[in-house]
Amino acid sequence: MISMQLLTLPPSPNNIKVRAALGYLQLPFEELPQDRDDRSALIAASGQPLTPVLIHDGLGVFDSAAILRHLHATTPGSTLFPHDPDAMRKLESWETQARYGVKESVGPMYWMFFGRMPATPEAQVAAAVALLRDTEALEKALSKSAFLMGENPNAADFTWAGVLAYNVGLATPRIQAAPFFSHFSEHYTLSAEQRPLVRAWVSRVLQYDAWIHG
Repeated sequence: MISMQLLTLPPSPNNIKVRAALGYLQLPFEELPQDRDDRSALIAASGQPLTPVLIHDGLGVFDSAAILRHLHATTPGSTLFPHDPDAMRKLESWETQARYGVKESVGPMYWMFFGRMPATPEAQVAAAVALLRDTEALEKALSKSAFLMGENPNAADFTWAGVLAYNVGLATPRIQAAPFFSHFSEHYTLSAEQRPLVRAWVSRVLQYDAWIHG
């Protein structure tokens, strides 16, 4: 019996992040895509209008970072988060960079797409340059291991891979049909020459998201 439902706007990066983590943990769930213009089910489940929302045995959990922590706490044997305090601090540093450290790169890319800031050529170039800077540490870390903190993915990998899902040239039909795809592919794709390890790593992490490959 499936005890989890995930309320989503499927192409959203935070939804990609959570679905990939669920897939990695091999947890069955029912995905319930939401109408962008009708947030009533989200509000009823969690008291707020944003996706994703996980409903687990009647409990509504919102915010993608909180959902990953809930999954880790309720899944025996989960390796989404480490037990070692130093490793946890390192993971949270990666996680923070992905969530808040991209305010000059990925943030403006979405703001321009949604019309929240002018999509001038100068702003587009600035965001692309900032993205190269923001992914430099990722490329360096991935030269030492398959994932950011070793040979297996954890919450840091899922967080970053969700953020970069539209920047690495993924060619699946659902990614290409997503509303962001043309905007990102035209201006903000990290090339194989620029970030070969990052591109391959995002693909490895997002293999766990069945929606992307459906």
